[in-house]
Amino acid sequence: MTAVLYDAPGPKARRRNLLLGVVGVVVLLAAVGYVVYRFAVTGQFDPTVWEWILYKNVQLLLLDALLNTLR
Repeated sequence: MTAVLYDAPGPKARRRNLLLGVVGVVVLLAAVGYVVYRFAVTGQFDPTVWEWILYKNVQLLLLDALLNTLR
């Protein structure tokens, strides 16, 4: 009986893990890129969409929410 929780991965397992990691990162970057692309196409980055953030009361509410979250 040994106290080892798992065996160290061999060369095939290391290659497989590296490949899965790279594929996972590429898929994640593609998903984020698609979301940013769709935001750009639908005009979500237009400054007029974000004018509501300029109101002082909204800024205070957002700051209060942030402080409550951190608390």
